[in-house]
Amino acid sequence: LDKALYGCLQSARRWCDALKEVLEAMMYEPSERDPCVFRKYNNEGKVIASVFMHVDDGYFSCENQEIYDEFVKNLNKGFPHGVTYSEKDADHFEYLGMIIDFSVKGKCHLTMKKYIEAIMDEWKIQGKTQYPHSKDLFKVNPATKLLSEQQHESFHRCVGKLLYLARHCRPDILCSVVFLSSRTNEPNEDDWKKLMQLLKYLNNTPELGLCLQPDRDGKLRLQCYCDASFNVHEGAKSHGGIYITFGGGGVVCKSYKIKVVPKSTAESELNVLSDATSLLVHDREFAIESQIIDGKDEVIIYEDNEAAIHLVKNGKSNSDKTKHIALRHFFVKQYLDDGTFHLVHCPTEDMIADILTKPLQGPQFFKLRALVLGNAVP
Repeated sequence: LDKALYGCLQSARRWCDALKEVLEAMMYEPSERDPCVFRKYNNEGKVIASVFMHVDDGYFSCENQEIYDEFVKNLNKGFPHGVTYSEKDADHFEYLGMIIDFSVKGKCHLTMKKYIEAIMDEWKIQGKTQYPHSKDLFKVNPATKLLSEQQHESFHRCVGKLLYLARHCRPDILCSVVFLSSRTNEPNEDDWKKLMQLLKYLNNTPELGLCLQPDRDGKLRLQCYCDASFNVHEGAKSHGGIYITFGGGGVVCKSYKIKVVPKSTAESELNVLSDATSLLVHDREFAIESQIIDGKDEVIIYEDNEAAIHLVKNGKSNSDKTKHIALRHFFVKQYLDDGTFHLVHCPTEDMIADILTKPLQGPQFFKLRALVLGNAVP
């Protein structure tokens, strides 16, 4: 029975179809951008209720108690075998392991303190450190002894747990976790030391999390920061970082090894800029559909490499070194030309995505950590 519910290839599809049928009968329309999101509109076309599903866990928000009561009543009819609700405190509740806190007006805090403490207990972590990584995070020492089979399994399991944590509410550890996840096939003792340092950092900061909030003037503005570290991985590959926000706190944080081998810093930055634009197109359309922003609102992309900015705005190469990446130019340029996005230079010291691309230390780490988590608004 468990395999039929969760293990078969068609299980997720059948569950999605069943859920969609029930919600559409309640006049909830599926999103064109995300099939796991459903919305209900009033006669004027305004969104009055939204349903967000993650497998069989759902988050529901609405304008008033009447809409909620009607939703619960009809959902119970659609699933008569039982639906579990969590509504003990409308301003403070748990969802997907996160504590979502709306107690401070205009802010949404996302934390996973219990999740972190459980990891600390399982791996028996005692010490504490200021940083989640050392300066040589990306350095791989092939001469170091490989982990035993038992330690290998423990390493893999721990990195998987940390990846879940990093993607949900701790982007300050995302760069370290992404690198460690690339070492899960053949981890060595050096990788284990790096993992232990990351765990000691979490042991020192279990209360940290995302704080989502608007800009200083109270408005929600879609903005994107993108950055790259050139030639930091084996095989001369670079590392990219993308940070998308509506004011303070990242709604999308991505840290990843760039697959192609760029010939220059500008090319690595252009690769990330192109990837960020692709994500931003989707997020802009979703935000407009959700009525968070208007289609006429300005959307800014911040980039700290002026050579990459000139390449994109020119839409062509003036050098033999960059003629092979023309497609990247034009993909981004089309959105600049039609006014969808605006590309703006950002000083490196204020580039929030920098914390997603390199093992920063000192005051700069703490400054960008506050920004990436949303505890400070640029």
